Amino acid sequence: MFVLLVAACAGGAPVDPPDTEDSVAAEPAVPGALDLSFQLDADLVPDMAEPAAGVVLGAVYAEADATATGPVDGAVPLYDYVTASLDLADGGVSAPAAQTPMLDAPVVWLLACLDGNADGCGCGDPVTVPNANKVRVIGGMTTPIVVTFDLLHPC
Repeated sequence: MFVLLVAACAGGAPVDPPDTEDSVAAEPAVPGALDLSFQLDADLVPDMAEPAAGVVLGAVYAEADATATGPVDGAVPLYDYVTASLDLADGGVSAPAAQTPMLDAPVVWLLACLDGNADGCGCGDPVTVPNANKVRVIGGMTTPIVVTFDLLHPC
């Protein structure tokens, strides 16, 4: 019970996923949803060629379908989303801007970019670092998560 309370109050802090496939399979298959807010590392703003505002283009992948470098070849996201325009220049956490449907996967990767000029995830756009945005889905709940942009897309 304490773990659920801590995870629910963590506001998006990544959780340590299970170490083995057996531990994931042993978890109850109760779907849960994620309420997504977004935050840009304020240290990135001075290096950006565009304002730190725009829509977030994102996808949610099951744990088995992504790695620390992104989705595996042929992986299909559990959910794709596009937010309304967000201004993330101040480094603060946005209001909730997207909510996933109920997800069956117990652990997911949240991959996204901040698209400031409507060209897709291009060079220099803020992107997520997958390891920083790998979270546990808590069954039977909608959990608030803060998706962080900690890197500018390298080209």
